[in-house]
Amino acid sequence: MIDLKKALELNELYIPYSTLTKKPYMDNEGGIHIYFRKEEAIRFTDDRENIEINGPLFSRLADIHSKAYAMGATHITARNGQSLMKLALDKKIMAQHFYNPDTNRNLILLKETRNIMHYNAMKECSFLVPVRVKNSLEEGAQISYATVSTGENTPYYYLAFSDMDEYSAWAERVKGWEPLLVGTDILKRIGKHHGVVINPMGLQLVISDEMLKKLPSKKQEEQS
Repeated sequence: MIDLKKALELNELYIPYSTLTKKPYMDNEGGIHIYFRKEEAIRFTDDRENIEINGPLFSRLADIHSKAYAMGATHITARNGQSLMKLALDKKIMAQHFYNPDTNRNLILLKETRNIMHYNAMKECSFLVPVRVKNSLEEGAQISYATVSTGENTPYYYLAFSDMDEYSAWAERVKGWEPLLVGTDILKRIGKHHGVVINPMGLQLVISDEMLKKLPSKKQEEQS
């Protein structure tokens, strides 16, 4: 039996990370992988692309469960030689935080697999968009949404984030914005002419205005 708590205390964990999403690699079953031996973690990458090994990482069991849940994982697979343990995530020990696991899971698996199924599933997701609200007696409340471009004289995109960690990584550099939680229908309305970039500091998923139009809508589903 793997003594996970002891291994955490000794800081002997090696975790495959995706270079595409910049997060722990998550398989199609919603599992992230932890290895107690570096050589075993490296063997995991032999038949997989875009994966690198980070480690030793994490220090507490609660941190691992919180990080895994935040990215949409459902369990952790820990391996030490011939010993294998599959751990369901325990919400009781997680840090108190704003989590958005369904959105993160679909974004990560879309980036990893390019499977349209995960894109279509985004119709049920929610996002944080940076806004500025300006009030005036003449024009009332005016809402501005943050944008990003790749350079001068290039098209710009609206920004969206999957959770507060992703939002905060951006907001530390750009002051004066506040996060607004929106559903996919609102996100489509915001980005309908320019598209959106989701998690620009992380997996950097770019969705053009044309692709955004093809994203299923909950409203359309209700009306059909």
